[in-house]
Amino acid sequence: MGVGHDIESCTSKLSYAILTNDGRLVSKDRRIVVLDTPGFDDTYEADGEILRRISVWLASSYEDGMTLGGVVYLQNISENRMKGATRRNMEMFRELCGEGAREKVILGTTHWGLVPDEVGQRREKQVAERFWTALEGKAVDVPNVLRFLNTQDSAQNIIGAILKNLDHPKAKGEQCDSAALLFQRELVDLHRYIPETKAGKELRRQLQEMQKDMARDSDPASFAAKREKVLQQLKDLKIPLSRQILAFFGLS
Repeated sequence: MGVGHDIESCTSKLSYAILTNDGRLVSKDRRIVVLDTPGFDDTYEADGEILRRISVWLASSYEDGMTLGGVVYLQNISENRMKGATRRNMEMFRELCGEGAREKVILGTTHWGLVPDEVGQRREKQVAERFWTALEGKAVDVPNVLRFLNTQDSAQNIIGAILKNLDHPKAKGEQCDSAALLFQRELVDLHRYIPETKAGKELRRQLQEMQKDMARDSDPASFAAKREKVLQQLKDLKIPLSRQILAFFGLS
Protein backbone atom coordinates (compact mmCIF):
# COMPACT_ATOMS: atom_id res chain seq x y z
CA MET A 1 0.00 0.00 0.00
CA GLY A 2 1.23 3.47 -0.79
CA VAL A 3 1.51 5.94 2.09
CA GLY A 4 1.19 9.66 1.47
CA HIS A 5 3.51 12.09 3.26
CA ASP A 6 2.72 15.24 1.29
CA ILE A 7 -0.26 17.60 1.08
CA GLU A 8 -1.39 15.87 -2.10
CA SER A 9 -3.32 12.62 -1.70
CA CYS A 10 -1.52 9.36 -2.35
CA THR A 11 -4.39 6.90 -2.84
CA SER A 12 -6.41 7.81 -5.93
CA LYS A 13 -7.36 4.25 -6.88
CA LEU A 14 -8.51 1.28 -4.88
CA SER A 15 -5.75 -1.15 -4.00
CA TYR A 16 -5.75 -4.33 -1.98
CA ALA A 17 -3.45 -6.70 -0.16
CA ILE A 18 -3.99 -10.32 0.84
CA LEU A 19 -2.77 -11.18 4.33
CA THR A 20 -0.73 -14.36 4.48
CA ASN A 21 -0.60 -16.91 7.26
CA ASP A 22 1.17 -15.15 10.12
CA GLY A 23 0.20 -17.55 12.90
CA ARG A 24 -1.97 -14.93 14.60
CA LEU A 25 -4.67 -13.57 12.30
CA VAL A 26 -4.87 -15.85 9.30
CA SER A 27 -5.69 -19.54 9.51
CA LYS A 28 -5.93 -22.15 6.79
CA ASP A 29 -9.72 -21.75 6.55
CA ARG A 30 -9.73 -17.96 6.36
CA ARG A 31 -8.56 -15.57 3.65
CA ILE A 32 -8.27 -11.88 4.56
CA VAL A 33 -8.21 -9.12 1.98
CA VAL A 34 -7.49 -5.54 3.07
CA LEU A 35 -8.84 -2.91 0.69
CA ASP A 36 -7.43 0.63 0.68
CA THR A 37 -9.78 3.28 -0.70
CA PRO A 38 -9.22 6.96 -1.50
CA GLY A 39 -10.96 9.48 0.70
CA PHE A 40 -13.46 11.94 -0.65
CA ASP A 41 -12.12 15.40 -1.49
CA ASP A 42 -9.18 13.74 -3.26
CA THR A 43 -6.49 15.92 -4.86
CA TYR A 44 -6.99 14.59 -8.37
CA GLU A 45 -10.22 12.57 -8.57
CA ALA A 46 -13.80 13.83 -8.34
CA ASP A 47 -15.86 12.55 -5.42
CA GLY A 48 -18.36 11.02 -7.84
CA GLU A 49 -15.63 8.97 -9.51
CA ILE A 50 -14.33 7.78 -6.15
CA LEU A 51 -17.84 6.69 -5.14
CA ARG A 52 -18.20 4.84 -8.46
CA ARG A 53 -14.92 2.97 -7.93
CA ILE A 54 -15.90 1.98 -4.40
CA SER A 55 -19.33 0.86 -5.61
CA VAL A 56 -17.87 -1.44 -8.29
CA TRP A 57 -15.64 -3.25 -5.81
CA LEU A 58 -18.21 -3.49 -3.01
CA ALA A 59 -20.98 -4.69 -5.33
CA SER A 60 -18.85 -7.32 -7.08
CA SER A 61 -17.40 -8.66 -3.83
CA TYR A 62 -20.90 -8.85 -2.30
CA GLU A 63 -22.23 -10.73 -5.34
CA ASP A 64 -19.28 -13.12 -5.10
CA GLY A 65 -20.21 -13.97 -1.51
CA MET A 66 -17.26 -12.29 0.18
CA THR A 67 -17.95 -11.45 3.83
CA LEU A 68 -17.23 -7.87 4.78
CA GLY A 69 -15.44 -8.31 8.08
CA GLY A 70 -15.37 -4.65 8.99
CA VAL A 71 -14.40 -1.14 8.02
CA VAL A 72 -11.54 0.93 9.43
CA TYR A 73 -11.89 4.73 9.33
CA LEU A 74 -8.49 6.36 9.83
CA GLN A 75 -8.27 9.81 11.39
CA ASN A 76 -5.10 11.91 11.72
CA ILE A 77 -4.85 12.82 15.41
CA SER A 78 -2.31 15.58 14.71
CA GLU A 79 -4.98 17.78 13.05
CA ASN A 80 -5.93 20.50 15.53
CA ARG A 81 -9.40 21.04 14.12
CA MET A 82 -12.00 19.07 12.20
CA LYS A 83 -11.87 20.42 8.66
CA GLY A 84 -14.76 20.57 6.24
CA ALA A 85 -13.37 17.68 4.20
CA THR A 86 -13.16 15.52 7.34
CA ARG A 87 -16.77 16.27 8.21
CA ARG A 88 -17.90 15.46 4.66
CA ASN A 89 -15.93 12.20 4.75
CA MET A 90 -17.67 11.19 7.96
CA GLU A 91 -21.11 12.01 6.57
CA MET A 92 -20.42 10.02 3.40
CA PHE A 93 -19.05 7.16 5.51
CA ARG A 94 -22.27 7.07 7.54
CA GLU A 95 -24.44 6.77 4.42
CA LEU A 96 -22.20 4.05 2.98
CA CYS A 97 -22.42 1.97 6.16
CA GLY A 98 -26.06 2.48 7.14
CA GLU A 99 -27.79 2.11 10.51
CA GLY A 100 -26.23 -0.21 13.03
CA ALA A 101 -22.85 0.18 11.39
CA ARG A 102 -20.98 0.61 14.65
CA GLU A 103 -20.83 -3.16 15.08
CA LYS A 104 -18.50 -3.47 12.09
CA VAL A 105 -16.63 -0.15 12.20
CA ILE A 106 -13.30 0.64 13.83
CA LEU A 107 -12.09 4.22 14.29
CA GLY A 108 -8.33 4.14 13.97
CA THR A 109 -6.32 7.17 15.08
CA THR A 110 -2.94 7.83 13.45
CA HIS A 111 0.13 10.13 13.61
CA TRP A 112 0.58 9.84 17.37
CA GLY A 113 4.26 10.63 17.07
CA LEU A 114 3.47 14.20 15.98
CA VAL A 115 1.67 15.33 19.16
CA PRO A 116 2.31 15.13 22.92
CA ASP A 117 0.39 12.29 24.57
CA GLU A 118 -1.91 14.56 26.60
CA VAL A 119 -2.83 16.57 23.49
CA GLY A 120 -3.41 13.41 21.48
CA GLN A 121 -5.61 11.89 24.18
CA ARG A 122 -7.77 15.00 24.32
CA ARG A 123 -8.17 15.12 20.55
CA GLU A 124 -8.83 11.39 20.37
CA LYS A 125 -11.72 11.75 22.82
CA GLN A 126 -13.17 14.71 20.88
CA VAL A 127 -12.81 13.04 17.48
CA ALA A 128 -14.25 9.76 18.75
CA GLU A 129 -17.31 11.42 20.25
CA ARG A 130 -17.97 13.43 17.09
CA PHE A 131 -17.32 10.45 14.83
CA TRP A 132 -19.69 8.06 16.56
CA THR A 133 -22.32 10.77 16.98
CA ALA A 134 -22.10 11.47 13.25
CA LEU A 135 -22.35 7.76 12.47
CA GLU A 136 -25.26 7.04 14.79
CA GLY A 137 -27.02 10.40 14.56
CA LYS A 138 -27.00 10.74 18.35
CA ALA A 139 -24.64 10.79 21.29
CA VAL A 140 -23.46 7.27 22.16
CA ASP A 141 -20.83 5.56 24.22
CA VAL A 142 -17.51 5.57 22.39
CA PRO A 143 -16.65 2.01 21.23
CA ASN A 144 -14.04 0.52 18.93
CA VAL A 145 -11.38 3.25 18.98
CA LEU A 146 -7.88 1.89 18.42
CA ARG A 147 -4.53 3.54 17.81
CA PHE A 148 -2.23 2.80 14.91
CA LEU A 149 1.31 3.46 16.15
CA ASN A 150 3.25 2.64 12.98
CA THR A 151 3.92 -0.86 14.31
CA GLN A 152 2.90 -4.29 13.11
CA ASP A 153 1.40 -5.07 16.53
CA SER A 154 -0.96 -2.09 16.46
CA ALA A 155 -2.02 -2.95 12.89
CA GLN A 156 -2.72 -6.54 13.92
CA ASN A 157 -4.71 -5.31 16.93
CA ILE A 158 -7.05 -3.41 14.60
CA ILE A 159 -7.56 -6.37 12.26
CA GLY A 160 -7.85 -8.68 15.27
CA ALA A 161 -10.65 -6.55 16.73
CA ILE A 162 -12.59 -6.88 13.47
CA LEU A 163 -12.13 -10.65 13.38
CA LYS A 164 -13.15 -10.98 17.03
CA ASN A 165 -16.36 -9.08 16.32
CA LEU A 166 -17.01 -11.19 13.21
CA ASP A 167 -16.60 -14.40 15.17
CA HIS A 168 -18.77 -13.23 18.07
CA PRO A 169 -21.63 -15.69 18.74
CA LYS A 170 -24.24 -12.97 18.05
CA ALA A 171 -22.94 -12.61 14.51
CA LYS A 172 -23.21 -16.30 13.70
CA GLY A 173 -26.25 -17.19 11.65
CA GLU A 174 -26.66 -13.53 10.66
CA GLN A 175 -23.24 -13.02 9.16
CA CYS A 176 -24.29 -12.37 5.55
CA ASP A 177 -26.74 -9.60 6.47
CA SER A 178 -24.82 -8.07 9.35
CA ALA A 179 -21.56 -7.99 7.40
CA ALA A 180 -22.95 -6.12 4.38
CA LEU A 181 -22.90 -2.35 4.15
CA LEU A 182 -26.10 -0.51 3.34
CA PHE A 183 -24.45 0.64 0.10
CA GLN A 184 -23.87 -2.99 -0.95
CA ARG A 185 -27.46 -4.00 -0.25
CA GLU A 186 -28.79 -0.99 -2.14
CA LEU A 187 -26.67 -1.70 -5.22
CA VAL A 188 -27.10 -5.49 -5.38
CA ASP A 189 -30.29 -6.47 -3.52
CA LEU A 190 -32.38 -3.38 -4.33
CA HIS A 191 -30.85 -2.81 -7.80
CA ARG A 192 -30.41 0.90 -7.26
CA TYR A 193 -28.27 3.21 -9.34
CA ILE A 194 -25.58 5.10 -7.44
CA PRO A 195 -27.60 8.39 -7.48
CA GLU A 196 -30.51 6.51 -5.86
CA THR A 197 -28.47 5.24 -2.92
CA LYS A 198 -28.21 7.14 0.34
CA ALA A 199 -24.50 7.69 -0.28
CA GLY A 200 -25.24 9.06 -3.75
CA LYS A 201 -27.91 11.41 -2.40
CA GLU A 202 -25.56 12.58 0.36
CA LEU A 203 -22.83 13.32 -2.18
CA ARG A 204 -25.28 15.29 -4.29
CA ARG A 205 -26.33 17.28 -1.20
CA GLN A 206 -22.69 18.05 -0.39
CA LEU A 207 -21.98 19.16 -3.95
CA GLN A 208 -25.02 21.45 -3.92
CA GLU A 209 -23.77 22.89 -0.62
CA MET A 210 -20.32 23.43 -2.12
CA GLN A 211 -21.88 25.11 -5.14
CA LYS A 212 -23.69 27.61 -2.93
CA ASP A 213 -20.65 28.29 -0.77
CA MET A 214 -18.15 28.68 -3.60
CA ALA A 215 -16.41 32.00 -3.37
CA ARG A 216 -15.33 33.55 -6.64
CA ASP A 217 -11.65 32.85 -7.11
CA SER A 218 -9.32 35.74 -7.81
CA ASP A 219 -8.39 33.83 -10.96
CA PRO A 220 -11.52 33.66 -13.19
CA ALA A 221 -10.17 30.62 -15.06
CA SER A 222 -9.57 28.74 -11.81
CA PHE A 223 -13.06 29.59 -10.54
CA ALA A 224 -14.65 28.48 -13.80
CA ALA A 225 -12.79 25.16 -13.69
CA LYS A 226 -13.87 24.44 -10.10
CA ARG A 227 -17.47 25.38 -10.88
CA GLU A 228 -17.52 23.19 -13.98
CA LYS A 229 -16.16 20.24 -12.00
CA VAL A 230 -18.94 20.53 -9.39
CA LEU A 231 -21.65 20.98 -12.05
CA GLN A 232 -20.44 17.91 -13.96
CA GLN A 233 -20.56 15.79 -10.82
CA LEU A 234 -24.09 16.99 -10.09
CA LYS A 235 -25.07 16.08 -13.64
CA ASP A 236 -23.57 12.60 -13.24
CA LEU A 237 -25.52 12.10 -10.00
CA LYS A 238 -28.87 13.00 -11.52
CA ILE A 239 -31.37 10.14 -11.35
CA PRO A 240 -32.51 9.13 -14.86
CA LEU A 241 -36.01 10.31 -15.79
CA SER A 242 -37.21 6.74 -16.38
CA ARG A 243 -36.26 5.81 -12.81
CA GLN A 244 -37.96 8.93 -11.47
CA ILE A 245 -41.19 7.95 -13.24
CA LEU A 246 -41.05 4.39 -11.88
CA ALA A 247 -40.41 5.71 -8.38
CA PHE A 248 -43.36 8.12 -8.68
CA PHE A 249 -45.70 5.19 -9.37
CA GLY A 250 -44.08 3.05 -6.68
CA LEU A 251 -42.56 0.60 -9.16
CA SER A 252 -39.12 -0.97 -8.92
